[in-house]
Amino acid sequence: DSPFYFLNRVGEALQEFFTFNPEAKARLELQFAAERISEIKAMLVEKGVATPGIEAAKVRLTENLARASGAVIKVKSSGKDIVELAKEVSEKISFQKSALKGVFEDEDDNLSEQEKDLKEQILFSHFQFFKKWLRVK
Repeated sequence: DSPFYFLNRVGEALQEFFTFNPEAKARLELQFAAERISEIKAMLVEKGVATPGIEAAKVRLTENLARASGAVIKVKSSGKDIVELAKEVSEKISFQKSALKGVFEDEDDNLSEQEKDLKEQILFSHFQFFKKWLRVK
């Protein structure tokens, strides 16, 4: 949402470009994915579900996770043992998915609470209207 956000993206692109080791690239992409989750959470807290930037952040999150998985595949195709790296990537992806799910569940709870408040306000307004209407008759 910041006018300087593009500088962050340029910095990430440079880090990706200069990271040649596929294992390091997988870890870097997971770090970027964690940043996307933090961004999404901040947007939800600040502006709610209707924030336009959330979709873009979700797309970038998906891209980061896909590149992390691709880097693991590249390591495997080079003949290296990827058991530990694959386990680390899998655990981090699972953790990040859970964190993101939690963020959206929290926002859903907030929306449910807002919906409940609005319904109560509507009922109160109806009650006030009928109360006045009965006095007129």
